[in-house]
Amino acid sequence: MLNNTQIKHAKPKGRQYRLSDGNGLNILITPKGKKTWVYRYRFNGKENTATLGHYPAVPLQEARLKRAEARELLNQGIDPNAHHKQQKVRSSIAIGSTFNDMFNQWFELNKESWKPNYQKDLIKRSKKHLFPYIGNKQVGIITAQDMIEIFMIINNAGTIDTLHKVKGCASRVFRYCVALGMIEHDPTSSISNELFKRKKVTHLAHITDPKEIGGLLRMIDKYQGTYQIENALDRKSTRLNSSHKPISY
Repeated sequence: MLNNTQIKHAKPKGRQYRLSDGNGLNILITPKGKKTWVYRYRFNGKENTATLGHYPAVPLQEARLKRAEARELLNQGIDPNAHHKQQKVRSSIAIGSTFNDMFNQWFELNKESWKPNYQKDLIKRSKKHLFPYIGNKQVGIITAQDMIEIFMIINNAGTIDTLHKVKGCASRVFRYCVALGMIEHDPTSSISNELFKRKKVTHLAHITDPKEIGGLLRMIDKYQGTYQIENALDRKSTRLNSSHKPISY
């Protein structure tokens, strides 16, 4: 196995040579002194080489981690070189696509399953709270901090319901991108709701005084209207009677 001193002081020679760290990991030293990490492996019976980066930008410990990742891919039956190329393609797609682009794709894919009013609400909220801030930003570089800044603007305005709806909408777009392999994770997934205000719970008015309940029951008994309403009121009266002590009225 290599150590940092050996790598640091490895001098260039008349032709390229390599130092081995074992288990397929090598560092190539060119006549001009450039040092490149490579991983030699076999896939489907053929010998291949994967470039893992250049020293010192990629130090010894990081090169070993990259080797371990490549070995794990091989254990899963995946060619590390092919995997790396695929990741580069996905990254380039993500870099070229804005949040607006991906929102529109996601919206078009799902709109047939939504009611018209819900469609309008999604577009209205997104145009107001998302597009002005991240609409033209490449989806692959949007961070959790970017999203927190957006959500805090809504939070400070006191519109808590809107905050959760906007957060949910953004999350669904990002998860769509994850499913396409464009990004690794949804940047809103790690944002705790503890950062934001909580909606005040307003309890609906209700009767607690037994005398008032008695009056309500008398009104229900005297009601004359459609069969459906009378039937519903009769059930309500039964539940009220069963949930309280006998009331004289």
